[in-house]
Amino acid sequence: MSLGYFTDTNDLESLHALLNRHPVKLLVENDQTLHGGRIEPMQRFFTEVERLGLPVKMTFDIGNWQWQDQSALTAARLLGRHVDYLHCKAVARRADDKLVALPPGATDLHLWEQLLKHMTQGITRAVEFPLQGDDLIEVTAQQVATLARLGQPHVEKAHV
Repeated sequence: MSLGYFTDTNDLESLHALLNRHPVKLLVENDQTLHGGRIEPMQRFFTEVERLGLPVKMTFDIGNWQWQDQSALTAARLLGRHVDYLHCKAVARRADDKLVALPPGATDLHLWEQLLKHMTQGITRAVEFPLQGDDLIEVTAQQVATLARLGQPHVEKAHV
């Protein structure tokens, strides 16, 4: 779920009681809005979550930060310890000025490696971009393998 309009007057104590009665995994995602797509409100929310000991984690959507012109790397540095699920998508601006989700390029993958350094190793990742091609099974397998390799140690080949 997205953060919505979180303020300091929201009743997180009631949420805590509810989660104690109904033990579900609650993940709050950064969205593309002014309220839920900026670092500061997310940081305030998770500070309160920690203070109250709420069993709430974060879905970190890499691309969504761009809708509010926020740095995904800064967000990962400040919020990474709360992340339990990672939505992976690259974002580009079209000629009509609209942002769209895309498969990652080499530059995106390099950034994503940096983001993962601030998160728990082995977190679940999801494809959040269109999968397109003649052989969708192969395209899907390639993208899943790419995401699985992120954050894993790389073995350097020896040059003799």
